[in-house]
Amino acid sequence: MTGQALGVAGGSAESGGSWAKSAGTTKTGARGERATGKVLDDLARRGNVTVLHDLVIPVGRDRINVDHVVISGDKVLVIDSKMWKPGTYWTLFGATRRGFERVPHADKRGIPMSLQYLRSRLGTAAKYVTPLMVVWPSSRDRQVYVKWFRPVGAKSCPGEDLAGRVTRLVGDQPANPYLVNSLVPLLTKPPGAATPTYPAAPAPQGRVAAGRPDGGQFAEQTRSAPPPSDWF
Repeated sequence: MTGQALGVAGGSAESGGSWAKSAGTTKTGARGERATGKVLDDLARRGNVTVLHDLVIPVGRDRINVDHVVISGDKVLVIDSKMWKPGTYWTLFGATRRGFERVPHADKRGIPMSLQYLRSRLGTAAKYVTPLMVVWPSSRDRQVYVKWFRPVGAKSCPGEDLAGRVTRLVGDQPANPYLVNSLVPLLTKPPGAATPTYPAAPAPQGRVAAGRPDGGQFAEQTRSAPPPSDWF
């Protein structure tokens, strides 16, 4: 088996990332990311996929956080983790509610922005799978129901279905080294010296934009970088 997990799930949330609106939000967000990370790390440990946790995408002076990326062969799957109050979430005409209560944070557009950047950075080397928004309940006594929840630019997934969904979407193949090498610099906690490195791979054919992980503007080869966006 060649699977690996790189980065630390929930690292930015635990350190109080700029997106956090309160200590409670930070703690709950980290719990959700860790729950997802545990499932994904198990897939990597038992199989061949590569999982990257907690990436930061620089967009000028702003940044977008990506909770998890799964790479299987040339397939790239972005996963956003949430831990929300129990209840039934449903979306109608672009507005999401829990029961009859409006929940605007469920309709944030961070996922499309993340995917846009990845397309710019990875170019035609990757085959992009529709992202997932994984939702975990904040209470052990009640569940979260997301069958009718329609996140922007993604598909909803209850936490208990995550492992099976990921396997169905991307399979279990050794990750394309070029894709992994391109994303490792974006990890908030890069692999240590003891972590195996990936072999060099030639750049793919096609239009590829080179991003800068140091927070500066993107070095664009063929088109403009995506605009900045907040995320939740």
